[in-house]
Amino acid sequence: MQKVLSFDFETLPIRVGSLAPEAVCCGLAERDEQGTTAFKIGHAGDGNLASIVDFIVNSDYPVKIAHNLAFDLAVLVSNFPQYLPQVLDQLEKGIFRCTRLTEKMLALATSGNLNEMILPNGQKKVTSFSLNDLSIKYLGEDRSSEKDDPASWRTNYGELKGLPVSQWPKEATEYLLKDCISLLPIHDVQQKTANDLDTLKGITSLRTLPEKCCVDFALFITSCRGLRVDPEQYHKLHKDIEEKTDISNFRQLVDLGIVVPAKEGRPYANGALNADGTPKMTASTPEKLSKTTLIKYVEELAKANPNIVPLKTEATEKYPEGQISVKAEWLNDFAHMDSVLTEYQTRQGYQKMLTTELPRLCCKVDGKSNGIPSPIVHPNFNALVETGRTSSFGSELYPSLNGQNVDPEARLCIIPRDGFVLFSCDYNQMELITLAQTHIRLFGKSKLADLINAGIDVHVYTGSQLAFNLHNDFKNWVLSMHPNPTADDIYKCFKFLDKPETSAFFKHFRTFAKPTNLGYPGGLGPKKFVTYAKSTYGVLVDIDMATRLREIWMAAIPEMEPYFDAINRQYEDPYNVAFFEEEEDFDPKANRAKRRYAYSTPGGLYRAGATYCAACNGLGLQSSSAELATKAFYSVLKACLLPNLGYTICVDSKGRNTYPQIFIHDEIVGETREDGYESDRVVDICRIMQSVFQLGTPDVRVNVQGCLMRRWYKDAKPIRSESGRLQCWEPSVK
Repeated sequence: MQKVLSFDFETLPIRVGSLAPEAVCCGLAERDEQGTTAFKIGHAGDGNLASIVDFIVNSDYPVKIAHNLAFDLAVLVSNFPQYLPQVLDQLEKGIFRCTRLTEKMLALATSGNLNEMILPNGQKKVTSFSLNDLSIKYLGEDRSSEKDDPASWRTNYGELKGLPVSQWPKEATEYLLKDCISLLPIHDVQQKTANDLDTLKGITSLRTLPEKCCVDFALFITSCRGLRVDPEQYHKLHKDIEEKTDISNFRQLVDLGIVVPAKEGRPYANGALNADGTPKMTASTPEKLSKTTLIKYVEELAKANPNIVPLKTEATEKYPEGQISVKAEWLNDFAHMDSVLTEYQTRQGYQKMLTTELPRLCCKVDGKSNGIPSPIVHPNFNALVETGRTSSFGSELYPSLNGQNVDPEARLCIIPRDGFVLFSCDYNQMELITLAQTHIRLFGKSKLADLINAGIDVHVYTGSQLAFNLHNDFKNWVLSMHPNPTADDIYKCFKFLDKPETSAFFKHFRTFAKPTNLGYPGGLGPKKFVTYAKSTYGVLVDIDMATRLREIWMAAIPEMEPYFDAINRQYEDPYNVAFFEEEEDFDPKANRAKRRYAYSTPGGLYRAGATYCAACNGLGLQSSSAELATKAFYSVLKACLLPNLGYTICVDSKGRNTYPQIFIHDEIVGETREDGYESDRVVDICRIMQSVFQLGTPDVRVNVQGCLMRRWYKDAKPIRSESGRLQCWEPSVK
């Protein structure tokens, strides 16, 4: 039996500015090779918390587990910072392991589904990968009552801060004991599941677990710092959005009855009076949206315009054919086809700002925004989603936001702390780099790699090919100089137009190239591309044009056709295909949407049960790039925390000088001290990001650029002094 140690910290309540609070106690369960288990509690009031923490860090257990490892380790190093170097070392060696992340990786390698859990009886359960979920699945124990009860000890250990453990209520001790002890058999079953899975599929399903635990810890430490909110900008933006939502700006919606104006109360028609002699008034009604009228409008619009296809809900007894739904995703596809839908989409965007984006920046009372800007707001992160990427989300416990998806206007409310400036460092063409490396790995060559290594902007290159094939005047101009032009000749002619007098033409086709270069490699067909181009880049094309774009792009990047063929031939998932096995005359290409695929990233993350598009997108683009970008993010944070790595961003005599605060797939945003060395630090961050990523793409050039700013601007660019040092970017004043 494997020797294992499990631990679990209980703290004072989590609150804004304190996501890793003061530790009240720590439960610890040990199991030796003979299966003998011992349980201990370290408590500050008993004076033995420090010794328990020292044992966790310095004991020779080869495996040390926690369920929410990132939180527990953040609490450990927040309360006992002297152990940080050892914690990072053991994380990297895979000694510290997270049962929650382990479960997610097993689910990813088994079915690829991180939304549902299959219970032993075969039933499906929506999962949050909580400890209770795992207790139900592996131990047959449902602890929902004590986990969900706000009066349970789960969130109330602060009451025991000064009370010796010998005087604790029995329930408090038992709760902590259960959490620690239950992790041991859960870990055992997970390891057996992984071994069986690896034997069956010939994979190593938990190979990247140490890296994911490192990233999870780094993301949580990042969240702890939080972002500073500018109350003045908040109020200015709030007022501006309120003015934009004025009903006078939406006359079509009002005229059609989709938006019903507010009504003030008025005196009763019969002249009735209150006891004090004042007129009795009818009740006032607020402005409201008539969903019934909106649905009817969409229904009639679809009848008149066959290009508009309504979205319908699932069938119910009341609506056997489903009911029309006007969701944001549907509006992204069709709003541009009708002025009323465009007006409605605009209104919904403003409403989202008022009801979601801005409240996320505010203090909370009982989990709800109170309209007062919070001094600090925390972005929260999920270290692993199905694509292998990270995600971000808001919490009900404290002011928080989805740091990876903040409206550009709301970003302006984020400013650095006094004495600091904001930095942003991001990869150039990140996903195209890993796609090019994938081509080289599969076929030994890559046109994409040739372009990137030559320092060519791939969007400009593809834009040149689109312009040549779609714009006769440009084509004739090129032919006048090159009777038999090569693709490089066409590119050079197009690049020549990148100047003020022809910038509109140049930008138009470069913009067309963006969804083409990043959408079609993900296996999209022309129909889905129309939706993708509009919703992601605001590019409007019909199916005929989308088809033509794909043809031109395939000719420009010749490795894409064998890449798609390789997905179909080499990456089918034989363990997730049962639901169509009975089909006759199965045509792989015609039915590829029904097939399932599996692939491994170069680093070893295994994803099963992927759709065709998910496999195309994941193998070359998202999964592979996320694997390298998250490694780089962890390396940047580590360099900020440890003083002996030789970087300018490390801890100095004044303390920490650099704080990564948000990780956004290909970008790191944070604060660095403004003391004359901020340019050097951004250069160091870019250097770390470049070098770590380059290890995974040895044949394709990696470029990272950084900038400085005094507010979180989406459009910030590198600005340099005459001596070449970075300066703060400021928006131009029009």
